[in-house]
Amino acid sequence: VAAWRPWRVGSAKNAALEFVASSSACALGYGLTHPLETIKVRQMVLPAGASPFRLAADIVRSEGPQGLFVGIKAGLARSVAQGGCRLFFYEQLKGIVPAHHRRNDAVRLAAGTVAGGFAALIGQPIDTVRTTQQADMGSRGAARGVL
Repeated sequence: VAAWRPWRVGSAKNAALEFVASSSACALGYGLTHPLETIKVRQMVLPAGASPFRLAADIVRSEGPQGLFVGIKAGLARSVAQGGCRLFFYEQLKGIVPAHHRRNDAVRLAAGTVAGGFAALIGQPIDTVRTTQQADMGSRGAARGVL
């Protein structure tokens, strides 16, 4: 694995590149799936019975195509922050562990769990804003303009 990395393991350049790569990947993935996320949130707050396809058509009809992208700024902010921090914290935690223990599955699991927990603490407030914006459906506008 180290052979394909042109930068030094543990360097600031390494951490920055991994943060940018992870954040970019998370943002791209989230941007592509955000309309599905909007439909899912709307299904949870509306009375049962609407199929996802029917709900998507209703959103486009009543709010235009941009209705499927309500809350995307908050979602992208969360993806960048949480995705980048998750890998950054994981790599930092692995760096603390002595080299002969780094291949131990329990150590990697613990590092991943702690890194994921830290990243979730950073991303959760932004995720709450995103979900509120998606569920709002334009009726109150309380969450619009937060991000």
